[in-house]
Amino acid sequence: MPLADCIGHRQALALLTRAASRAALPPTLLFAGPPGVGKFTVAAALAQALNCEAPVEGAAPIHVDACGQCRSCKRFSRVLEQMRGGTDVALDCFVRIVPDDKASIKVDVIRGLLARTAFRPFDGKRRVAVIDEADALEVASQNALLKALEEPPAATVFVLVTSRPDSLLETVRSRCPRVRFGPLSPDMVTEVLVRDHGMDRARAVAVAAVSGGSVGEALAREAGAFTADRDAALDVLDALAQARAPSARLQAMQGLMRRTGGRGKKGEATLSRQAFATRLDALKGVVRDASATAVEADPRGVGNADVADRVARLAAAFEMPRLVRAFTAIDRAQGALDRNAQPKVVADWLALQL
Repeated sequence: MPLADCIGHRQALALLTRAASRAALPPTLLFAGPPGVGKFTVAAALAQALNCEAPVEGAAPIHVDACGQCRSCKRFSRVLEQMRGGTDVALDCFVRIVPDDKASIKVDVIRGLLARTAFRPFDGKRRVAVIDEADALEVASQNALLKALEEPPAATVFVLVTSRPDSLLETVRSRCPRVRFGPLSPDMVTEVLVRDHGMDRARAVAVAAVSGGSVGEALAREAGAFTADRDAALDVLDALAQARAPSARLQAMQGLMRRTGGRGKKGEATLSRQAFATRLDALKGVVRDASATAVEADPRGVGNADVADRVARLAAAFEMPRLVRAFTAIDRAQGALDRNAQPKVVADWLALQL
């Protein structure tokens, strides 16, 4: 993937490509930012540009980019496509290290990588070694890596990718210039979901609206029970729009706590803490869209566009002042849940606020 095809992160791309165009790219880099926002994608695109046989001048803010047509670029495209499909493949000029099934990166893996980097890549000009989820490096692994970070091999660039940079040793962080990545906008997440993952646009818009700017989070929600969560949120709000008595409101809120499609383990029908938190996100997304509808905002900004009719009915039933109070109440409920409040207590309190 050429760097021009990377969505978002304009400042990071400008910084990296300016350095690459001047042959001044640091041999060690730390890509830090929220999970699922495209850090590895940028690392892969940078590796492709560094190994392109006919690099081109990119459009601002990109100073140099891969041509996308040469033999090296086509090889990168094939490998990245296989990686997206879950195949464990690599080029000698593009190596990816990931945590094992115990969520750690052992010292033997790092030693093997260092032995490999002692030689120039046979299939490219410059090797890019990406350590994905670098916070999973064991202390011994980080210590083994230090020597290479202090005196990097001439033909290798090390890129440590992490959403938790402060979990790395200070000695490691100090040797890697940090490139910061932020969340993507909902429109950007939608574009990635449609272009790279073939998702229907209406569904992509809805999932992107509750993704927190992370493509990874959006895909996780899509693979999970996003539709069920949103439908439960819509049903609860429909019921609360009509309920007046406290008992009726408490009864209505039980729908947000109930599992969809059967009972849980040991006969329990209620959601786990994490699942309830996800359902609160869906509830918040619906209220936000109802608020946008109530003030006749641009419909392209409505995340749950595929259920716009139901959202419009809620906007009419709640009216704007109540929607504002509802959004604030949900935000407070999420904060209480994060502080370890019991989900049932949070749900009951929220029922009386909406």
